[in-house]
Amino acid sequence: MWRAINCDIERAARSHGKFWRLKALFLSPGLSAVILFRVEDYFFRLRLLPISYLAHRLNLILHSIDILPGAAIGDGLRVDHPVGIVIGAGTRIGKNCTLLQNVTIGTRFLDPEKYNNEFPKIGDFVTIGAGATILGGVTIGNRCTIGANAVILSDVEEGATVTGVHSK
Repeated sequence: MWRAINCDIERAARSHGKFWRLKALFLSPGLSAVILFRVEDYFFRLRLLPISYLAHRLNLILHSIDILPGAAIGDGLRVDHPVGIVIGAGTRIGKNCTLLQNVTIGTRFLDPEKYNNEFPKIGDFVTIGAGATILGGVTIGNRCTIGANAVILSDVEEGATVTGVHSK
């Protein structure tokens, strides 16, 4: 947990200039939301569910970000504006990813038999723009850029830039 938090702080602090660590820790709502998720995840893995869900609720109240316990997120997550972000419990996100506001990442509930409630798997160094939606058991390759308000319903190959609706 501490290694992941340190990577998150380092990544967030790069844009804060002089006294970057202090500025990032005290002035970045995205960083505090990520740190609170790391605490939530730590207690979830220890099976101390009441404490995990308390941290989850606190993140909802303070930052309006909903990262459900059980989501696996790699080190170096950067959230510029945490408001409106929703990440489902089975989602897997790689290292050094960036999320902007109002991103939704989760499962499809339209037809549970067809989609089997699968969650997205997102690679390393992926940037997801404001308002983007990624649903179902899709795989987003490493170093992809998902544009603002994009809807992703099928796999995205490594290094691609996707805008609009991406489905089969």
